[in-house]
Amino acid sequence: MAELIGKTISKYRIIERLGRGGMADVYKAYQPGLDRYVAIKVLHSFLAEEEDFVGRFEREATAVAKLRHPNIVQVIDFDHEGDLYYMVMEFIDGPTLKAELRERSRMGQPFAPKEAARILTAVGNAVDYAHRRGMVHRDLKPANIMFTGEGQPVLTDFGIAKIVGAKRYTVTGAVSGTPAYMSPEQGKGERGDERSDIYSLGVILYEMVTGRVPFDADTPYAIIMKHINDPLPLPRQVYPQLPESVERVILKALSKDPNDRYQTAGEMARALQQALVAPAVPIVTAEAPARPVVRPREAEAVVPTATVPVAEKRRLPLVPLLAGGGLLLLALVIVGGFFAIRSSRRATPTPPAQVLATSAPTATSTPTAIPTTAIPTTPPDTDATVQAALEATQAAQPTDTPTPIPPTDTPTPAPTPTPIVIVVQPTTPPATPTPPVPEETPTPTTPPQAGLRGKILFTIFNDYSGKYDLYIANIDGSDQRLLYEQTRQPEFRGDGLIVANGDGLGWDSLVVMNIDGSNRHNITNHPEDKQPSWSPDGVKVVHSSSQSGRRNKEGNPIWNIYIQDDASRQSEARALQIANYQVIGRYPTWLPDGRIAFNGCKYWTGEGGNCGLWAIWEDGTGVSQLTNASNDLAVDGYGNEIVFMCDQRDGNWEIYKANNVGGGITRLTNDPGIDGLPTWSPDGKYIAFLSTRDGQWALWVMNADGSNQRKLFNLPGPMGPDWPEERISWWAP
Repeated sequence: MAELIGKTISKYRIIERLGRGGMADVYKAYQPGLDRYVAIKVLHSFLAEEEDFVGRFEREATAVAKLRHPNIVQVIDFDHEGDLYYMVMEFIDGPTLKAELRERSRMGQPFAPKEAARILTAVGNAVDYAHRRGMVHRDLKPANIMFTGEGQPVLTDFGIAKIVGAKRYTVTGAVSGTPAYMSPEQGKGERGDERSDIYSLGVILYEMVTGRVPFDADTPYAIIMKHINDPLPLPRQVYPQLPESVERVILKALSKDPNDRYQTAGEMARALQQALVAPAVPIVTAEAPARPVVRPREAEAVVPTATVPVAEKRRLPLVPLLAGGGLLLLALVIVGGFFAIRSSRRATPTPPAQVLATSAPTATSTPTAIPTTAIPTTPPDTDATVQAALEATQAAQPTDTPTPIPPTDTPTPAPTPTPIVIVVQPTTPPATPTPPVPEETPTPTTPPQAGLRGKILFTIFNDYSGKYDLYIANIDGSDQRLLYEQTRQPEFRGDGLIVANGDGLGWDSLVVMNIDGSNRHNITNHPEDKQPSWSPDGVKVVHSSSQSGRRNKEGNPIWNIYIQDDASRQSEARALQIANYQVIGRYPTWLPDGRIAFNGCKYWTGEGGNCGLWAIWEDGTGVSQLTNASNDLAVDGYGNEIVFMCDQRDGNWEIYKANNVGGGITRLTNDPGIDGLPTWSPDGKYIAFLSTRDGQWALWVMNADGSNQRKLFNLPGPMGPDWPEERISWWAP
């Protein structure tokens, strides 16, 4: 269709051809009316003659146009001129993941696991979003993942996606998909379902972190047969630096039987996030008194064996190679191997944050803080372990067991020489090897706190996304794990249900979820909705929002208080009003007595001024001023008392306590570091808060009167510049 270049289709002038697919050509075009470039997908003319293909194309356009997700290309228009059928999409001016993989292969540098997780988590959440709306892609591959100018992945070309409904549509006599990324059931000619997409995501992840696809051959048919019949080459045999926790995600995603895979793309994305929070087994290094067994010499330039991998790496055009990522990953993986991974209902927990502090950005920006000498390995390196590591591959039908049991007679797949470094010790392994704890293993510096129990929610600023991620841990820092990315300002309900601010990944409004992150759903409609808080009966949620679009004379958004009367479903919230005046305020919290506390000024009288914390009943009556400093923030209540933070009263962020009717203000902390975001313990005996008084962000606790202030654990990362908008929450069953 080269003759289309320079011509105009409807209101789009064709500029150049971008690519050619099995059912359409894709062109770059210019839309003069909106002064923008678009991508136009034009159906091949020979297909337009067949009624079933035309109908298929129309269904695709209609279905994809309904998708609204930041990581899915947006369909703008669909039409035809004569027998020329086309679909218009937003134009993504960036490379494909295929191009990035090709460049990294040339450089001998696969994706760092954290960067691969960032990309695959975004794509996985996009796929999960489409699946929940009845659409299956069936041709996921690196060529269908593009990057925006900001490096964000966008899933393109739902070229063979269809609505999964009562009537099943198939391509007569054809196998849909690309052989290298095709699931076994698709290779057998079966239609496949959402789990076929999960298999394809697993192949993409495998290629990103190892630098090669799991199955390759001279012909497409031979590749398909390998997917169906051959055991999976273990990723860590291809790339030994890969954390075992990431390998387990790949193994499960690439199970031959769809029932053994993750059942949703969202589940896989969450598992991948957790794998990077706490890798289960450290990198095997060459430091030990035993004799190392090393694979071919030509691999030595790729993987150093006795020192930390070099931090300086060449950056690719749009998807950075994470300078220092090798150092950070090594430290994180080794520390993760020191602790057994506790089980949870949906994700692998993290080790105590006191140890995870090595993964904070400060450690990344200071590589010299990480020792360059080899670090002792944690797992037992016995003869049997070495033999299994060299010869094991995945069984044809793996089970749900986290560590796959490999067949003993499977040859080691090694189409190209790859580095493997294994330490051998002549000892007899137990039946089920368990990593022993070396004498020099660091232990948490803070012992369990007597009298403290329950769970704590907190957030960490993610340098990659520029947003906050939600974490959960036991109050002593144990069983710490990432609960959900791009989620902030959480609060527990009395039964453990969580309300929070969804801040990306298709969740751009307030969300409610179970304590394990499951059954997540939106309850409001506006991305401007923030800082939710449960009513005492757990039925309603109060929050602030700038959804009105109004601005003050300085041009800043005006924030109002809203009440969502039924937090079990998504609906419009009502504005909190005093008579006919819509209350202006932020940081609302529902107090135990049923009133709503918030930070604001006395605007409803037309006077302004008198700024501080106020309390009001939800019907707009009984308004009263509790405190009188404009930066009194982050209020939390227990009984007839409140705690809050302020940086104006004493020139530094400190924590204060007052009674809930105004007055009786007492300063509880006094330290040059930041003390903020206080929350009561469920029994009212303690107050937890965040502090930098030891030089990094950590969770601290004190008695309700401010005495016995002590650190519980370091946070696994930093807070952002807008940390005062965050919230921590403490709950116990």
